[in-house]
Amino acid sequence: MVDGKSVVGISGGLLADATQGGITGSEVLYVSDTLPYLPVRLVAHVHQGTQSGTSLVTFSYWGEGVSVTAPSSSSPVSSISSASP
Repeated sequence: MVDGKSVVGISGGLLADATQGGITGSEVLYVSDTLPYLPVRLVAHVHQGTQSGTSLVTFSYWGEGVSVTAPSSSSPVSSISSASP
């Protein structure tokens, strides 16, 4: 159970990009066990040397609208030129 929802945990290792620099760990993605099957929570445990940490991401408010407004100081992507090496 996660936040009162019945879930199934899918566990695995970290993505290859995350394991560079001696980082090890595991992740568990919890998905609702009834339709619609949606992610509910992602828990990642990571270790590097004597350091360790846990990341927790909760997915919620599925199907609700999102309103995004660009900051007034932003520049349009089209105004950025790419420089060749």
